[in-house]
Amino acid sequence: MYICCMELNEQIQLCYQNFYIKFCGSNSYLFVPTESNKKTISKFIKWLDTKYGKRSVGINMLFEFFALQFYYYSHPGAIQSKRYIQIGHVVGDKATERWENKNQYDSKDSISWASSIGVLVSDISEVINYTEPKITLNQLEDIERKRFYNTSYGLTTCLTLTSGYQKNNDYCKLCKWSIDCRKMKDFNG
Repeated sequence: MYICCMELNEQIQLCYQNFYIKFCGSNSYLFVPTESNKKTISKFIKWLDTKYGKRSVGINMLFEFFALQFYYYSHPGAIQSKRYIQIGHVVGDKATERWENKNQYDSKDSISWASSIGVLVSDISEVINYTEPKITLNQLEDIERKRFYNTSYGLTTCLTLTSGYQKNNDYCKLCKWSIDCRKMKDFNG
C-alpha cells in the first residue's frame, strides 16, 4: 500500500526512530538526520526505486525491512553496542544486501521479534497516516466567541469576527450581550 500522507524520506526516518527507541530503550530519542544521514537515506531511496519503484514501497515493506535489520543487530556480536546503530547500519549497502539474501524464515522471525519488543506496524502506520482534523467555520467562530466572552470587547470582537448572534449557539444563549448582539445583527442584516 502506497502512503501519500508522508514522504518516503520521512517514513524511513520515522521507522528508524521507532525501532531505535524500542531497541535501545531510549524513549526520549529523536532522530534528526545530519547531512551525511540524509545522503544515506537518499541512496537507500534510490535503491528502493531501482529495485521496486518508489510508488510500490509502503509501510508494510519498510516495517519488514527495518525489522530484519534491527533483528540482525539484536544477535550477540553483531554490533559493539546497541547505541551505535546508526541509520547507515540499517539502510546502507550491507543492509540492502542482507535484505536481498533473506529467506522467508528471516522475515517471519524478525517481524515476531519486532512485535516482542513493542514495535508494531499499526503504531507506525497510524503516525504516517495521521491527518489534522478539519476545523469548521462554526468551530472557528466559537473560538472567537470564547476569547473575550461576556466582555464589551468580546461583543465588538464577536460582531466583527463571527457571523454574530446564533440562536442555537451555547455561547450566544448565555452571553450577557446577546440582546444587543441580536439587535446589531438585525440592524446590519
